[in-house]
Amino acid sequence: HSQVAQGSLKKHVCSNMAELQRANTQMEMQQAPVKACSSVIFAVICCFWIPLLFFMAAANVLDTCEADNFKLWLQIYGIVPMVAGLVLQLVVAVCACMGDRDVFKMGLRLQTLPMLLSLCLLVWGWVEYTKTDGKTCVDPDDGINPRTFALVFLILNSISSPCVLILICTQMAAPTALASAGASAANSQNQEAQMFSNEPAQVVGAGA
Repeated sequence: HSQVAQGSLKKHVCSNMAELQRANTQMEMQQAPVKACSSVIFAVICCFWIPLLFFMAAANVLDTCEADNFKLWLQIYGIVPMVAGLVLQLVVAVCACMGDRDVFKMGLRLQTLPMLLSLCLLVWGWVEYTKTDGKTCVDPDDGINPRTFALVFLILNSISSPCVLILICTQMAAPTALASAGASAANSQNQEAQMFSNEPAQVVGAGA
């Protein structure tokens, strides 16, 4: 009898987990259009200066620079990953509006493409940077130093690259895992808040 009870309990837990995942996916599908619009607005208002700085740095690369593609890398790295991420946000929103969970999850997996692109551009950037020279590539009296600017971003993004790889693997394996974790945390907080809000009423009832 204990084995039968344990088996039924496992089935019940598994069914509850599956229902929770479906509910979280449905909730994320409903929120996807709002997230896409807010991401585009946020990027345009708050992050426009990043591509601007990259293009300003690219404009200061001298024609005598040994690295023929260093200027091109600055221009591509400054704008392409950001634009690709925003475009895929809109693609995910369209997939959510279609109402198909499988298509929506495929759209979430496609969001790893800008991250993979950023890692590839990071490697290309290091290759181009090693070919540059401070004397033939940079005019010290002309605005942003492209070598110093590129080095700062290459170091920062190289430090964060392991986290990006983990995020890519997680997104590919379980595209709604992060949203499910967030929803579970929110549900637990709501339950705790309800418990705390009910405690004073119970105390008053007991005192009466």
